[in-house]
Amino acid sequence: AAADKEAAIETVLKAKGFTNIVVVIGEKDINVIIDTASDTQKIAQIQDAVLSKTSFTAADIKIISADDN
Repeated sequence: AAADKEAAIETVLKAKGFTNIVVVIGEKDINVIIDTASDTQKIAQIQDAVLSKTSFTAADIKIISADDN
């Protein structure tokens, strides 16, 4: 189920050092909300975690940073 995948991705990312993270899986895309500014390394870590746990492509992943608001 989507909730299980969301939890699994959140667990992987927390192990990589992300503290406050929310993953929301939609029908055609996935949103990852983080509490820090995104950079190339963080984006790569998020994409790796999502791609390893789902069938989404990198183009389907939207990363939203709370610091970007």
